[in-house]
Amino acid sequence: MKESITTREATITTRNISGVLLLRVAQVPFLALYVMLVPRIMGPEIYGEFAFLISIITIASSLVNIGIGDIYGRFIPELEARNEWRSINILFTNMFALKTIITVTVTVVLFLMLNLAYGNRFLLGYFMLIAITVMIIDWESVFYSLLFGLNKLVKFSLREPIRRMLSLALVLILFHYYGLFGAIGATFLVEISMLVLGFFLTRNYFHFKDFSVNLSLLMPYLKFGFILYVSGFLLIFWQRFGNILIDFLTKNSGEIAFFDIANNIFLIFMSMTLITINSLIPMFTKFLITAKEYKIAIWSNRVIKYMVILNMIFFSAFVFVGSDIILLLIGSDYAEVFPNAVVLLFCLFPMTFAQIGFVYSVVYKKPQRYLQALCFAIVTFLLFSIFLIPNYLSLGCSIATCASCFAFALVLIYHFRDKLLTCLKEGFTVITLGCFIVPLIFFKGQLTTNFLLMFTFIFAYFLALFATRKLRAEEIKEIFSSLRGDT
Repeated sequence: MKESITTREATITTRNISGVLLLRVAQVPFLALYVMLVPRIMGPEIYGEFAFLISIITIASSLVNIGIGDIYGRFIPELEARNEWRSINILFTNMFALKTIITVTVTVVLFLMLNLAYGNRFLLGYFMLIAITVMIIDWESVFYSLLFGLNKLVKFSLREPIRRMLSLALVLILFHYYGLFGAIGATFLVEISMLVLGFFLTRNYFHFKDFSVNLSLLMPYLKFGFILYVSGFLLIFWQRFGNILIDFLTKNSGEIAFFDIANNIFLIFMSMTLITINSLIPMFTKFLITAKEYKIAIWSNRVIKYMVILNMIFFSAFVFVGSDIILLLIGSDYAEVFPNAVVLLFCLFPMTFAQIGFVYSVVYKKPQRYLQALCFAIVTFLLFSIFLIPNYLSLGCSIATCASCFAFALVLIYHFRDKLLTCLKEGFTVITLGCFIVPLIFFKGQLTTNFLLMFTFIFAYFLALFATRKLRAEEIKEIFSSLRGDT
């Protein structure tokens, strides 16, 4: 009998995925305004310095994360299924206490290291702001990770569009009055706001009487999360180290700016894929512990197919009109952003398959496979970067990133090949149907022509999907039924 997705868990999961996607899409206008205004106002050199400092904050924040999101995503659904709400409260509050100790220690060390390494380049106040911001980001991760583990993914995803909106306003205002220091201060104020929101959304689970560090309680969770923590740090390092590497190999802040803007465009679209696929972790865990493992394959195939279709639309739209939009929004000084972004957006396809591999590594408690793939990807990235950046500057870094994304995906596909074969077949078919984008690129011209080509491709692509029954009316109706909660 044909498996229908119109079940209770389907309704929850479909609504979660739809809500997450809508909130991710809601970031796009703020991202567009940010890219249009902030780099133009700062200029390539100052924006490059700003991007460099933000990269330090991002990498340092991942260093103190200890894998809490993956721990909560894997174990809280089990505790919830057994109605062990008291255990959830204790785990949540104990983890907050432990992370406070770790974060305070690490941020003090970070402050001293930054002052030693860059004291002749930036004032002491920059390092103080960076250290405190890292601590705030780490605290807020405890609250939002709980929302993720409880499968409250819409509330979990609220942070990003609000963060984008506040960042846009505060960076513009404070940079105007206080320059680069004001822009870093704006980041601090944004994270304070996110911390307050996270505490408000999870306040009922936080009990001060449990604020202690019970290592015997936490150790089983920390052992599971350790490999995923290392993996999470390496992932952020991989995503953000390009700015630091370009700075080291070229000493050119402008090239940092070109890569950073393109990388942010890539990361915002990739985050739609990552968070959508990651949202399956709590539900897949419940499938596994309730003898419904067969549903994991059904949901994997469908989510992969739709994410590849969305990524094909994102990629094609940027290929056709991205260069025109960059010139209009940011200016000719940033023309080099376009080729960097095209190369990076092509990585959306291997990263889609890689992310379902990550989900399997968490659900089946095999995080070491994900760590192996990340190590292979980072080695690939560093080797390609060392050879390409000196000659090709920011574009060399983008090519190195693309090569490492494919290496990352290949290792995960190999490790989970028995579970990913069907997903691969479905995904590759959908990608192949979009390959007629290649000849259309040669007809690019003025802005109007390029928009016409973009809409022509999207229309033809959907016709091809329906003609080959990769998209079916009845399947789309099932999805809408799930969104309405029909059974």
